[in-house]
Amino acid sequence: FGKACLEYLCKRQIIPSVCITNDWFTGLIPGYAKTGQFGPTFEGTSFLHICHNLQESYEGRIYPEPRDGGLEYIHGLPRDTLIDPNWKTVMINPSRCAILMSDNWSTVSKSYRDDLLNSSPLAPLLRSKD
Repeated sequence: FGKACLEYLCKRQIIPSVCITNDWFTGLIPGYAKTGQFGPTFEGTSFLHICHNLQESYEGRIYPEPRDGGLEYIHGLPRDTLIDPNWKTVMINPSRCAILMSDNWSTVSKSYRDDLLNSSPLAPLLRSKD
């Protein structure tokens, strides 16, 4: 889905100055753009990710079988963009990718922003961009 969105922009020759993503299902878009999978096309594009819901049950987490590693052969992104190397269990987290690879992030409200900064497992990433 993430690659398809960027490919559509390329085919239509629409290169945005700002790209806004929302929630985990669009989380790989900044990853694909920022890791050069479309060459220099999106170098001038800033990415903003809206954290609408970062509850652990809604981050898009995937727990691959140990034999599958981090499923890099499917998503094609650097492992650390999706998997925190400090976590005991290998867990693919598209929300991690979105926050890590976006230039900035926001929330749906100031109170939710404060909640995330104080209690989310992704708080260290959020704070590093705050």
